[in-house]
Amino acid sequence: KKGKKKGVDEQDTDKQTADAGPVSTTDALEALPAQEVSITAATAVKVKPADLAAEPEPKKAVAKEKQNKKGKLKKKKKKGLGSDAEANRKAVQIFNRHVQQCVAQNDPDAMREILQDPRNHNFALDELVLETVMKATVIAAMFDDALYCLRHCTLPGTLQTVQTERILTCLPQNLRNSSAYTAADMINALCIATEFDSPTSRTYFLRIVRGIALEFLEEATSARDRICSSPCERLVRGGLCVVNAHLKRGKKPTDLVVVPGDQLGVFVPDTLENRGIQA
Repeated sequence: KKGKKKGVDEQDTDKQTADAGPVSTTDALEALPAQEVSITAATAVKVKPADLAAEPEPKKAVAKEKQNKKGKLKKKKKKGLGSDAEANRKAVQIFNRHVQQCVAQNDPDAMREILQDPRNHNFALDELVLETVMKATVIAAMFDDALYCLRHCTLPGTLQTVQTERILTCLPQNLRNSSAYTAADMINALCIATEFDSPTSRTYFLRIVRGIALEFLEEATSARDRICSSPCERLVRGGLCVVNAHLKRGKKPTDLVVVPGDQLGVFVPDTLENRGIQA
């Protein structure tokens, strides 16, 4: 019944406004049913789509959250040397001990992870650990890792000339996947990490010793390419290759005696020096 009454009242109001002629906006608003809405003639009303019902967060709140995230990241990154000298000394010792353990356990991946951690760039390797790391990386032709260690984890003048000489004697005959250009950069960084007696000695190292080392690597690379690209039979006929060779212990713990196989034209008597590269 109430619904019917409302419909009748609305029809009566429509008839009255139609009979009265032109009606102003104020009269039309007054004729509307009573509602808690205030609208004027200059008000523009727009209906908001349903997709945009969720209002975005204020810009200030978003900016504060970004600042808080940046502050947390900065707090996490700030790890390294502090104001306590004793704590810094212990941290450096722990860093050197971990690197030395990785070399002793023959774990290059763990050593690479420790050395390339930006938080450990505040520490430097001491001369003994640095010599051990350099020997291991040079023997394995890991010139990239050796160069990274010298640039980021080494202080200038850490090594002595004798230690640098021992490191260069470990240069490999097989460069594997490494490059001679990287080896040249590594030797330059090794010169900076070495303490020389005089500027003349440093100049001699950069000009003479560096050239000798690079020439050795170039000859080793060319010999390897020649061996790998030629058939074995041709190398045997040219006297450049021995097949079915065996190695046995020599007179010294570091010596290897080469025993050639049953091959025509190859005979090494026991009186000759057949140890190592000389064989």
